[in-house]
Amino acid sequence: MNDDRSPQASAGQAPAVAPSEVPQDHNESADVIKDRVDGKITDIKQHFDLMVDRRDRQITELKVSNAERRILVIDDAQSTVDILKGYLKGQRIELVGCSGKLARDILESGDHDAIMIEESVVVEAKVDGLALCRELCDKGKGKKVIVMSSRPGRKVKNSVERIGALFLRKPFKGLDLAQCVRSALLRESK
Repeated sequence: MNDDRSPQASAGQAPAVAPSEVPQDHNESADVIKDRVDGKITDIKQHFDLMVDRRDRQITELKVSNAERRILVIDDAQSTVDILKGYLKGQRIELVGCSGKLARDILESGDHDAIMIEESVVVEAKVDGLALCRELCDKGKGKKVIVMSSRPGRKVKNSVERIGALFLRKPFKGLDLAQCVRSALLRESK
C-alpha cells in the first residue's frame, strides 16, 4: 500500500498545508467571528456602563432635598452607627446615635426626620426595638421607622411590615441601605 502522507502526519500531527491551499472563505469566517466577538465585548461594556450609571443615579436620588436630614439611630452598638455613617457619607444626612436606654428621652425631642431601630435593642424592661416600633406606629410615626435585624427567617420582617414600618436585614449592602433610607424619608407620616 502506497501512502503519500509525511512521517509527521502519521505520528499523530496534522499535515502541513501550504498557504495557497487555505480556502479563502476560511479567512473570511475568522474575520466574521472576530467582528462578532468585538461586537459582544462592546455590548457587554455598554451594559456594564448602563448598570453603573443606573446605580449612581439611585444613590444620587438618595439626596432627597438640599436640606440636611436627621436620622435617629437607636442601637446599643456604636459600631452600627459608624457603619451607617460610612455608607451614607456625603448624602447630606446627619445620623444621631443613642442607646436603647436614652431612646425615649431623645424621641420626645422629635428633632429627626426618620428613625432606625435595632430590633433587639433593650429600651427598658420588657421593651425591645420591635415593641418601641409598635408604639411609634400607634402614635402615627411608623412610616418613618426602619427596623434593622440580623435574625434569620421572615418572622421579624413580617412583624415589622405588618406594623407599617420598613425592614432592613443585617448585614446590608450600601445600596439596600440607601434605598431603605430614601423610602423612609419620602414617606408621609400618618
